[in-house]
Amino acid sequence: MAYVGYHKVLPIQPGDVVLIPKGTLVNSMRPGRGSYVTTRNQRVKVNHVMPGCSWHYSMIGEREARDFGLNWQDLQELRRTDGAKYMASYHHVSNPAVVWAGTGGYWCEVDINLVLG
Repeated sequence: MAYVGYHKVLPIQPGDVVLIPKGTLVNSMRPGRGSYVTTRNQRVKVNHVMPGCSWHYSMIGEREARDFGLNWQDLQELRRTDGAKYMASYHHVSNPAVVWAGTGGYWCEVDINLVLG
């Protein structure tokens, strides 16, 4: 089963040991490291699981639109002229993620769909 967007109940829990396969993109909070691709299979102990999120840009204001790199006037014009296209076009989806303490104690996370339990 693929987990897309927000999920309250997930198959992986804090304390579980999971396999991050070779070639997986990992987001690291370690300064200077950023995102990287694993060069080998890696077993990690899950500290916490992020549930993901799903929401529509109609829930944000002008300042938040700028933060996401969107043009507020374009969004409003599309909403006025083609409501159906507006509703179908501007969604933010973040999949659930598995988080663990990596090198130096900095958080690392990966999409839950890429993890092997």
